[in-house]
Amino acid sequence: MLDIRKNFKYIVYLICFGIFTFTSCSDDDSDTSSIGIVLDKTIVDASAGEQFIEIKASADWTLSIDFPPGTGQWCMINNSKTQGTGNTFVVLKTYANLDPEERTATIILESGSERIYQDITQKGKSSTDPDPDPEPTPQGNWLELPEIISQDGQKAITHYTSMTEGSVNKTVRNYSMLFDTKEKIAYWVAYPLHSSYIGSADRTDDWAFDPVLAQAEQGNFIKGFVSLGYSDFDRGHQIPSADRTHTRAANQQTFYYTNITPQNSTLNQGVWANLETQCRSWMSKYDTLYVVTGALLKTVGNNETVTYLKDHSNNQIAKPNYYYKVLLGKKGSTYKSVGFWFENKSYVSNKDFINYAKNVREIETLSGFNFFSNLPQSTQDEVETAYKAQDWGL
Repeated sequence: MLDIRKNFKYIVYLICFGIFTFTSCSDDDSDTSSIGIVLDKTIVDASAGEQFIEIKASADWTLSIDFPPGTGQWCMINNSKTQGTGNTFVVLKTYANLDPEERTATIILESGSERIYQDITQKGKSSTDPDPDPEPTPQGNWLELPEIISQDGQKAITHYTSMTEGSVNKTVRNYSMLFDTKEKIAYWVAYPLHSSYIGSADRTDDWAFDPVLAQAEQGNFIKGFVSLGYSDFDRGHQIPSADRTHTRAANQQTFYYTNITPQNSTLNQGVWANLETQCRSWMSKYDTLYVVTGALLKTVGNNETVTYLKDHSNNQIAKPNYYYKVLLGKKGSTYKSVGFWFENKSYVSNKDFINYAKNVREIETLSGFNFFSNLPQSTQDEVETAYKAQDWGL
């Protein structure tokens, strides 16, 4: 993997159900606009929710939302990210529509002399529907997301899942990832860990290709590495199966091959598995625990050797040299963070993950990623450098 720098701003976002491109109008009615807006959905349900807006621009841009007269401001840009430079993405938050009438808004992107528009509609509440849930259950604004930095062959993906609370059914994010289609591994997988994602669904073991990507872009792990002669490696999950048990469908998504890497068996079944279990215990102490799990081939500024294994389609799959996990716990307006760093090798002890703890900023330096980038920079600087073992019972 090429070195990835925090100040490199190109961002490419691929939504799990496909990228929708829309024809928009510009002030000069030109068909050669150099800017663009990409939404997952232009018609959204009456319940509250969030989705990504991809911004395509080569220069400085501003983003605004226009509402028809008499219509309240029913959607907003999270974290007020209404200005920027170059290709990037922002999160659009929509509030529940408690009225039977649908409502509309227009997203406006401006860059230089160009201006384009994208309409979005929210459905009205049906008389037979239960009251929409006014807010998603996990607390925060997709705080788990790193700054999404993409190079050639890398794709960012989000998978969604359904969640039912009482009589309310809603669509929520399951997890997001940055996936390298050349090396066929994800450099990070980010997700909220919250009690609403934990239930009684069994482990499915439904190993499958990720439907977002072409099969040729991902590994084929229909059987374990042992069947290919690699006795020291497991099909290691990045988001654990046990972190998604509220529905069978959510658990199935953790078995997509894009979520799998060749992980040392002793590491996967030992200290790494114990750390995963501990994360679910820590979850109960916070409103939401935000998790980023990653696999790296090289650290920033270094040139480690990368070795490859064959998959069941005879593709070369890069073997990570390192794994990491960074956590952000949110309780009210207070944040705590911690990180863990491992080599992809056998470890003698199954329990001493405390020996591999670091502050988040240290792992940012090693990996080149900017974690928890939706926090204000001043909060990041404070929280990511302030790891205290006692905050995590270590």
